[in-house]
Amino acid sequence: MSLIAKIRYVFAVVVITGSAPNYFLLWFLWRGISLFLPQWKYQDGDDFLYSMYQRMVIFFFEHCTGQKVYFSGDADSIFSKKENVLYLGNHQSTVDWIVCNMVAIRQGSIGHLRYVMKDTLQALPLYGHYFYQHGCIYVKRGDFKQKKMESALEYLRDPKIKSWTVIFPEGTCFAPNEYDLIKKSNKAADANGLKPLVNHLTPRYRGSFLALAKLRSNLDAIYDVTCVYSGSFNEKKERTPAPELIDFLLGKNREMYIHVKRIPIEDVPEDEALFKTWMHNLFIVKDE
Repeated sequence: MSLIAKIRYVFAVVVITGSAPNYFLLWFLWRGISLFLPQWKYQDGDDFLYSMYQRMVIFFFEHCTGQKVYFSGDADSIFSKKENVLYLGNHQSTVDWIVCNMVAIRQGSIGHLRYVMKDTLQALPLYGHYFYQHGCIYVKRGDFKQKKMESALEYLRDPKIKSWTVIFPEGTCFAPNEYDLIKKSNKAADANGLKPLVNHLTPRYRGSFLALAKLRSNLDAIYDVTCVYSGSFNEKKERTPAPELIDFLLGKNREMYIHVKRIPIEDVPEDEALFKTWMHNLFIVKDE
């Protein structure tokens, strides 16, 4: 590890975490002022503050690390217009949420990202509380509470609130050495008459279907996003665990490939059974 990489890592961590309390203070002041304003007006100001912070994060991860980012698929098309979307991504690293930033910032929509997140993240100091206030939705892994998610989605139904609702349908990160997790995933696929996957876990469709059902009238499209990290293959082209946040800041991952497929909302099945098969077919294509 070079001295420059160490300095870059320490500097990035200090700036990103050290500036969080200041942003939180600005948000707290805006939250107080906006109590007398319509909810969508609060969200406009909050989205602006959120985008400021996330642009700083992007600066470190995309520019300071020398990272090369390659886009394919419908990327050029979606970067030319702003939309409200349901973002479905593959999940293999803690960097995946930064991939969302990399896609959204090129459309000018980085402030509108709202994640469906595991509930344990709600315990994070400052961030956990703030993400909820920003419109993110917490769900409990392995114990899906439909009514709780429906309640959270009601907020995003306001047509004046712009939103990219982000879901990682696999539910947890795929890693080729998580043998028990992969075995459980393949068993679930077999039990439902679905094709087992090689590079992904079997996607869980219920949260995505519920989000789609609640927000469909506000959505323009689904963005089906697949990311491949250059550091997730060895010299023999065998899968290895994808690089994590610290690997990026230390410059260990040099390239990433992001394929974006835009699916018009009218092309997405409204029937639950059809949607389940449709989503699995999306992941079969990702797998290939």
